[in-house]
Amino acid sequence: MDLADVIGLINTNRGNGQKKNLDRMMQLMAELNHPEQTISCIHVAGTNGKGSICAYMSQILQEAGYRVGVFTSPHLERINERIQINGQQILTNDLIRLTEMVQPIIAQLEAERGERFYSFEIFTAIALLYFQQQQPDIVILETGVGGRIDATNVITKPLVSIVGSIGHDHMHVLGTDLTAIAQHKAGIIKPNCPAVIYPVQEKIRSIFAKVSNELDAPLTQLDTDQVNIKASMFGQQVFDYKAWSDLTIQLSGIHQVYNAMVAIEAVQVLKRQGYTISVEAMYSGIAKAHWSGRLEQLSDRPFVLVDGAHNEEGITMLKQSLIQIAPDTKWTLFVGMMADRNYMMISEQMMDIATQCFVLSPDSERGFDPTVVAKRLTNSGLSTTVIPDIQAIKQYIETEAADDEHIVIFGSLYLVGDILSLYKNSL
Repeated sequence: MDLADVIGLINTNRGNGQKKNLDRMMQLMAELNHPEQTISCIHVAGTNGKGSICAYMSQILQEAGYRVGVFTSPHLERINERIQINGQQILTNDLIRLTEMVQPIIAQLEAERGERFYSFEIFTAIALLYFQQQQPDIVILETGVGGRIDATNVITKPLVSIVGSIGHDHMHVLGTDLTAIAQHKAGIIKPNCPAVIYPVQEKIRSIFAKVSNELDAPLTQLDTDQVNIKASMFGQQVFDYKAWSDLTIQLSGIHQVYNAMVAIEAVQVLKRQGYTISVEAMYSGIAKAHWSGRLEQLSDRPFVLVDGAHNEEGITMLKQSLIQIAPDTKWTLFVGMMADRNYMMISEQMMDIATQCFVLSPDSERGFDPTVVAKRLTNSGLSTTVIPDIQAIKQYIETEAADDEHIVIFGSLYLVGDILSLYKNSL
C-alpha cells in the first residue's frame, strides 16, 4: 500500500450506509479494541469556525506545556494535515501503516453488514488509533458534519464539548432550519460533561440550555456584551473580555474574536478539572494561533486574500471582514463553489462590494456550473467571466491586476487548498 491507496480508501465519497445512528462506527471501535476510550478529548462542533477554535485551543495548551493531538477536516494541501500532534503532521509511513491495520476490518464489517463505511468514518478510526498509540496529553477532535451521528461522537466523556457558530450547511443531512441544525450539534453534549457555546441567537441558546439541563452538563453560553474590541485591523485585533485586558489575535474578523472567547472559556473549564494553564499561556496561545486559508494574504500589491467561506453565514462574515479591511473599496472576486451549495444567493450577496467577478469550478464532478453563474451575475449587473482553472487566477494576479487592486478568492476549501499549493510550489 502507498499514499495513493490510502487516499483511494479514505478520501473518496465511498459510503452507502444509513447515517441514522452510530451503530456502524461503534462496531468498528469494538473491533479495534476501543481506541476512543484511551484518550482525553476536547470535542468541537459547529458550522463555521471549528478549525479556528481548534487552533486556539491547541496553541494555548501547547504554550502551557501539553502535548496536543488535533484531528480536523478537510485538508487544504496534504491529507496528512488532518492528524497532527503539536503541529507536526502524521508521517506518511504511519498513515499507511494504520490504514493497512484498518482496511481488513473495514472489509470484514462491510461484508457482514451489507453496507459500506464512509471515508470520514474510516479516517476518524485511523486518527483515534494514532492518538491511542502516540498518547498525547489531550486530543482535540473536530466533527465532520453535525454532531449527534457524526463519526467522532463515539467519544463518551469529553473534557469539554464546544459548539461554534450555527449556520446553514449540510442541510440535506442536518435539516433546513437553524433549530434542527442546532439540535444535531447539541448531540455532542454528554452527561455531566461541561459544554461551551459560541454566541448564538436566543432560540438557539434555549436548545443548548434544554439539552444541557437534561444531561446535567454544566453550560457556558457566551455573551457578546462582555467583549470590548479596542482595535481591529488586518492581521491584528485587540480586545478585552471579562477581566482579561488587551487580548491580541492575528486572525481577522469579529467572528475570530468570538472564537477566541470560546477558547478562553474552554480553558477555564479545563483549569477547573485540574489542568495547569497560566494566564500567560492563554495570552500567548491566542496571539500565536493561525489557521491557514482563512483571510490568508497571498500578495501585497495587488492585495490578494484567500478565504474558505462557502456557506451563507461564512460569506456574511467574509463580506463584513472585507469591508472592515478596506472600507469603500470594490473587490475583484474569484469564486469557485460546489454544486450542493446555495451558490447563486452566496455569489449575489457579494455583488455590492465587487467591481468584477471570475468564476470557475473547483471540482470537475462536484463543482457548480460556472457558465450558469456567470450569466446570472452578468444579467444582474456584475461583469462576470468564466475561467478554466486556478492557473488563470495566478496569471491574472501576476500580469493583469493593477498594483492597487483588491482581490479575494473564496467559495470552497478545495479551491483555497489548490491555490495555496500552486503558490507554494511556484516559490
